[in-house]
Amino acid sequence: MTTVIKDLHLPNEIVIPAEQVKGTLWGGFASGVAWLQRLPAMVEQLCQRFEISDLRPSPEMRMNLVLFGESAIHGPVVLKVAQPHYEASNEIVSMRILGETGHYSRLIDADDSGSWSLQERVLPGEMLETFARSGEISDAEAAQITGDLMQATIAPVPAGVTHPFPDLDRWLKSLWEHARNPKGIIPAEQLDLAVRHARHLVANPGAPMLLHGDFHHGNIVQSETGWTIIDPKGLIAEKAFEVGPFFYNPIGVDRRDNLPQLYSDRLDTFSRVLGIDRVRLWRCALVGCVLSDCWSLEDGPVDHTHFDTVTAALMQLPERHS
Repeated sequence: MTTVIKDLHLPNEIVIPAEQVKGTLWGGFASGVAWLQRLPAMVEQLCQRFEISDLRPSPEMRMNLVLFGESAIHGPVVLKVAQPHYEASNEIVSMRILGETGHYSRLIDADDSGSWSLQERVLPGEMLETFARSGEISDAEAAQITGDLMQATIAPVPAGVTHPFPDLDRWLKSLWEHARNPKGIIPAEQLDLAVRHARHLVANPGAPMLLHGDFHHGNIVQSETGWTIIDPKGLIAEKAFEVGPFFYNPIGVDRRDNLPQLYSDRLDTFSRVLGIDRVRLWRCALVGCVLSDCWSLEDGPVDHTHFDTVTAALMQLPERHS
């Protein structure tokens, strides 16, 4: 019998539409259905425990349930609820470590299984993506802001800390699988080139660092004192690999004019700020973009014109022949 996903009803008369609820079940459908049954009671208990009122869904809610509220104990908060999964747990561990840099949103409390975290809400909270898409902040400025934040936060995992983070080879699992069984949607030349450079990066690694893993415009938000980073994934790899997600963002970047020049300028900025050779950065950006395409295909049917445009623009740069 097929399970029908229905609208989710949460405290404070919050209703999450069924289609949006389905998007939260990325950790496994069967276990996700059981999680949904427990969810309303869990949210109610958390609201009582942290004295949260005025609960409301975030307009940016996608793969997880993200709720804003006002805590009588902690002030404005974000309650992030996810199906228990190692990726959700990794995010919590990442926040505990990276939060020490002073550039991440503050983690107030969390369940180590990854099922929920309570964070201080960053205000005013406007994403760098919003400013970049409107043109209020230029692409060069956005790259500078992001590069500075990367440089300030990327560091080795503290000695003696037990962590669950994947290394680069494990992170690239979807790329390896698509190489073995190509679906014919990602252009063969792009896939083959990404796999070649990915193998080179794994075989010739730089110094291992704790990376955010999804460092882009949508995960950088405006705070009262500057910019704050949110939603780390947790990845152990060389510093250069952090730049990948920035190249396929912000949303709509594939429609920009003269994309190869835009990407060349981004490489110049990151090379200068991070002190890394352009060729190394280019390889990491290319691999990161094709890896993202692999993930998108696993999530379901997508418009593959984006794949052609973003990676094709990177392949027009001189580093293509390195």
